[in-house]
Amino acid sequence: MPTHLDTQQRASIKRKSRYFIVLDDHLYKKNKDNPNRPIRVAKESEIEDILYHMHSDPLAGHFSVDEMYRRVKIRYYWPQMFNDVRQYVRTCDECQRRGKNRRTEPLHPIKVGQPFDRIGMDIVGPLPKTKNGNMYIVVATEYLTKWPEARAIPNAKASSVVSFFYEDIICRHGCPKEILTDRGTHFVNEMLASLCDNLGVKHRLSTAYHPQTNGLVERFNQTLCEAIAKYANANKDD
Repeated sequence: MPTHLDTQQRASIKRKSRYFIVLDDHLYKKNKDNPNRPIRVAKESEIEDILYHMHSDPLAGHFSVDEMYRRVKIRYYWPQMFNDVRQYVRTCDECQRRGKNRRTEPLHPIKVGQPFDRIGMDIVGPLPKTKNGNMYIVVATEYLTKWPEARAIPNAKASSVVSFFYEDIICRHGCPKEILTDRGTHFVNEMLASLCDNLGVKHRLSTAYHPQTNGLVERFNQTLCEAIAKYANANKDD
């Protein structure tokens, strides 16, 4: 301990030190929620890189202040961490260009039982055509775990939607009891109706001109589109 400190300062350091440990020459903060996974104390020189990788990196997603802080704090610790996260997000160029204020409305949760009992499905597009010829994204979100699935497709035809529903949902996760979609012809058609009838899947339709009925998948669509827009190349074809 530094010799120039007075008795009170020494006592303060000793009191705070019980919350930290040293492992492999790195300082960690003890994790009361998970004692087996201490939280690394970041050096001042590392903070900028951490903030970039947790927010601006192509795999990070440009999430909000609260969500980014939640992700950072389970891995790292440094003094005034929340203030640094908030400042970084508020000054992010991409978020400033594409962010918008949202009103908070009362939520009406949809009751579900087991994972993949109920899924919501939607179509995003048309989007700029990619090199692979895709212009749409078909999206499904599971209502209990909020697990999303998505596939880029060349068109919004019934065959593309049914192929996604069968191959990416039923074959991978099992047959849901119920699906919720809008009233577009890509969902309301004989091909999907026949598949649902044969497998005993109930197909519910959202209220016309009221996308909030299928709010969970609509919210994921928003997150997906924001992430794509921020990382698409200049020609918008990737």
